[in-house]
Amino acid sequence: MLVPLMEILSESLSVGVQSQRVKNEYENLTKNLASEIDILTQTKLEEIERLAGEKVAEGIKKVREGNIMVEPGFDGVFGVVKIWKDRKELVKSEVKKSVGEQATLF
Repeated sequence: MLVPLMEILSESLSVGVQSQRVKNEYENLTKNLASEIDILTQTKLEEIERLAGEKVAEGIKKVREGNIMVEPGFDGVFGVVKIWKDRKELVKSEVKKSVGEQATLF
């Protein structure tokens, strides 16, 4: 199971997936190391850590090992992939907030 690199960066850096910081780090890694798929599957963790830091390398390692939590989606709500368990409540509150906001549109 693979998790998109931008999702790993987002959780590792504690910022949103569409944030400029995630985009910059993604560009840095893909420009200086390899393609996204190679970074996720083959690039040495030491090289990733050197460019992006320990937390990003740890996140990629956890994904490679399958040491992640997946909350399946339901009733039109996307599932959530979590790399670190300590962010569980934060992710749940974000899902509830987005569901609540969407409900007010109708």
